[in-house]
Amino acid sequence: MAKNRLNRESLINFSAEFNADEVEVAPDWRYQLVVPYIRQSSSYLAVRDKYRGANVKKADLPKDEAAVYKVADWFDILSIEADDDGGDQLDWWERAGKSLYGFDMPIPSVTGIYMEAGETRTLHKGGRLVPTFIIEVPLNLTMTEVLKGIKDVFKFFIKNWGTPIQFGVPLPDAYRAHYKLEKSKLQEDTLVNGLEALTMYRAGMPLWKIGNTLDLSPAHRVNEDASKPGKHDSEYKRVLSIKARQLVRIASLVAENAARGRFPSNKAFPEAMLKSYERDPGRPVGSKSPKTTNVTKYKSF
Repeated sequence: MAKNRLNRESLINFSAEFNADEVEVAPDWRYQLVVPYIRQSSSYLAVRDKYRGANVKKADLPKDEAAVYKVADWFDILSIEADDDGGDQLDWWERAGKSLYGFDMPIPSVTGIYMEAGETRTLHKGGRLVPTFIIEVPLNLTMTEVLKGIKDVFKFFIKNWGTPIQFGVPLPDAYRAHYKLEKSKLQEDTLVNGLEALTMYRAGMPLWKIGNTLDLSPAHRVNEDASKPGKHDSEYKRVLSIKARQLVRIASLVAENAARGRFPSNKAFPEAMLKSYERDPGRPVGSKSPKTTNVTKYKSF
């Protein structure tokens, strides 16, 4: 099992610079969570076990086994040695990650050249694979005047040029990486807590306890050190179980998508293996209230 689990405080931006790494990757903290999520995927675990020689039943393998194997192979996480990657994922990033998510040429960025008063220079600019706009900024202006002037220049050219200037032009195919981060509304708290929730869930921790540990509903926190149950503990555990169930559901889909190279994404798809994240319906552990009959199969045992 990977050591040193990630937490919110340990997250850092992974990146790569072309001059030093021969690939370029814009900084993003989500790269650090890709492999930990893959390792929580039932699809990946089944494929990994088969790769390592275990007798895995066909019914326990994902229907798109080849696709999951390809991702695990490219991400270099199938071997037993890969299990020793530290929780910070730096070893994996250097070994495989930056090459998978990187471009083999510098990403275009805003640049500038400083010139002394009275200096003349012949500049050779261009050659980029995306359109470029060159602006001259005299330094007798204030920063406010400069920013207003740049805005006015763009307004003028956008209004008067036959071909309008457009921002956000897609990078050409030459910049296509093997994998890229998905456009997603999933927030840092959801991704970090989701990973923790899946780890606890696989270890058999009750849903209410997961919710309590991750403080998913501060208003319903249960004092686990109390000598006897609190007056509202039964109801609090029910609420915490629901919160944890929702988080586990989201995180399980993130893990299954990650095993196919899609991260971060919680979109449902037919091949996702979610049965290992299901539990029999019933009351949270420690509850003395009558069982309900309209609970879903994801509620706590």
